[in-house]
Amino acid sequence: MKEKNKYQPYKHWTREQLDEILKRTAENLKFDPEVIEFISAIVYSINWNPSLEYDGCSVVQDHYHPSISCFVHDFFWRTGHGGSDSDKLFYKLMLKEGVNKPKAIKRYLGVRLAWFFYYKWKYINYKKRNEPQFNISIPHLLFLFLNLV
Repeated sequence: MKEKNKYQPYKHWTREQLDEILKRTAENLKFDPEVIEFISAIVYSINWNPSLEYDGCSVVQDHYHPSISCFVHDFFWRTGHGGSDSDKLFYKLMLKEGVNKPKAIKRYLGVRLAWFFYYKWKYINYKKRNEPQFNISIPHLLFLFLNLV
């Protein structure tokens, strides 16, 4: 059987390279050190391989390359923690990155609709759910990121 061709723009990047550029972007955008540390933690998470599983912002152009908002959002979805809270975090991170509010709302609605039409069906049928990897909860992360904007 023929293997699907999956777009992998970061397949030749090491975790160190991803970490360096994401940290630099976060520092330039004046993210809190706690948030920068969290981004670094997900780069090195054993639950995914960002070089192969992170494909940038799907459907739309990345605001930054690589995009922090899309990177964090992909991490939560790829590790089974996607949902309303991770989508709200995605929205707040886009605003922090400088995406204008109407565009951020459109992208937020796009990921909500994608969840409804694809992931909701998938999780209802297979009841796939992972245990949380971090001691920090998504609502706590939302609180951190809500205070950034």
